[in-house]
Amino acid sequence: MKDTRVIGMLSALTVLAGCGVQEAPEMPETGPAIHFIASTDALTRTVFGEKEGTTYRAFWSGDETVAISLNYEDSEQVGITVNETRNIAEFDYTPAPTAGPYTFFVVTPASALNAPSKSRGALTLTVPAAQKPLAGSVDEAAQVFYAKTDELPEKPASVNVRFNHLTAYGRVTLKNVKGTPVRLTLVADQPWAGTSYVALADGSVSAKDGSRTLALDLANYAVSDGNLNDVWFACFPVDLAGKPLTVVLETADGAAWKRTVPALGAAMQFTSGNILRFSVDMASAEEESTLPAADVLNYEVFGAYIPGNPLLYDASTDQLSREYNDDGTVTFSLLDPVQDAFVEFSGIPAEAAYGDAFTLTVRHQAKVGDAYDATFDVRVVKEEGARLWLSDGTNGFIVKR
Repeated sequence: MKDTRVIGMLSALTVLAGCGVQEAPEMPETGPAIHFIASTDALTRTVFGEKEGTTYRAFWSGDETVAISLNYEDSEQVGITVNETRNIAEFDYTPAPTAGPYTFFVVTPASALNAPSKSRGALTLTVPAAQKPLAGSVDEAAQVFYAKTDELPEKPASVNVRFNHLTAYGRVTLKNVKGTPVRLTLVADQPWAGTSYVALADGSVSAKDGSRTLALDLANYAVSDGNLNDVWFACFPVDLAGKPLTVVLETADGAAWKRTVPALGAAMQFTSGNILRFSVDMASAEEESTLPAADVLNYEVFGAYIPGNPLLYDASTDQLSREYNDDGTVTFSLLDPVQDAFVEFSGIPAEAAYGDAFTLTVRHQAKVGDAYDATFDVRVVKEEGARLWLSDGTNGFIVKR
């Protein structure tokens, strides 16, 4: 019985990949783990280092995890072991017994992989819309790589895999900053974070539950000479040339400074594996009012908090549905089959993003008790993928657009 070894070679933009297959029997009922080795000459997944010429060298930190899937089945998360120079990572994987052919998928970080989609020939991958970049590098959890082997008719003894950047990278400098920044929100006119399908044939990305908002925690940054320099972020590949960009900078004193650039320059094209550097002058930014978020917005459940009538539903057990209406809005419903009750949210714009305001209608009907029907003028106070946190300053709502 032969071991299976997968070797990943990753470079800054492209990776030379080859495939050597030795004959082996079908995967047995029991046997040793498959051993993966991911090595690199210039760039692998995790934090960026110092600039070398036109590229940034990066290294494994040793804290990463990878998700591995065989033949589009559910993935398994495993940890890694890193060598002293941090350019080689190794990890073991023992899949469930199965007959060939064999196709392996590897994604890092493991949290980025939702599931492979065999019908689409794609991976469902997530780039977090909320990021905490390091000084001089992106948030490790937001830098996403994926790999796919060829379809192997028999169990391989060894195979080289090619890792691909999903994410593109930005470095934004804000000039003429007021106050002490604590959070930077960038709102594009199309999804550049959240969850998307990534086609394995050509690497194309199509939004599934995309987010137009990137929210960047600035704990690792400080203003220098009135400027907030080189805030890093990761995003889907997206072309923003000629498109608007809204910048909201929140400060420690509770203020929020907002500027919308109506049309970005021709260079604003984010491509996988490349770093785009740009700046926004906040001298003309205007202070906008902010809405406090109701307590329910801290919960990781869907529902609403209305004085005297909390409506909290657990998405892991209750039934969710969305209806896309002809007027461009979404109706989001939650059904509790045990209690024979439902709550319905309507009037949600399909393209709602951070800062948008609209009127939300909430209907609640329980088997026992009175029906509830009311409207609220709300604003999106947080956005992550298809999930929206809404507030009217007193009442909070968590919905899916």
